[in-house]
Amino acid sequence: MSKSRAKGTEFETAVVNYLKEHKVFNATRLPMSSPMGDIDGTGVVLECKNQKTMTLAAWTDQAAKAGEVVKRMFFVIHKRPRKNVSEAYVTFPLKNLPGLLVLIQANSMGPGVDPYDTIMETVRPLVREQRESK
Repeated sequence: MSKSRAKGTEFETAVVNYLKEHKVFNATRLPMSSPMGDIDGTGVVLECKNQKTMTLAAWTDQAAKAGEVVKRMFFVIHKRPRKNVSEAYVTFPLKNLPGLLVLIQANSMGPGVDPYDTIMETVRPLVREQRESK
């Protein structure tokens, strides 16, 4: 295994372990060069990068292709030099943000509010919009 591939594998494993420590118990590392990203079991495509030069556009395009394959939102997790995995950056397009914010808002609602209804009110038009744009 090349040194760069070993660095990538090490970072992917660190991300999986970090996710599991934070209750994303189904997170697993996918085999090399998977068309579905680097980490499975999260409900989204996660593409991990541990490279000296940040090429966000290329990385995001790669993750977007994987997202199209499995019809899921995608995120690029890229390592910060000399930082712990918890300090890694996460990059994604703005079109993925509303759905994420709705989930966060629904999770913080008080008693008597059905988060599912609130989520679906917001997510349905976003899904429809994404399907129509293809």
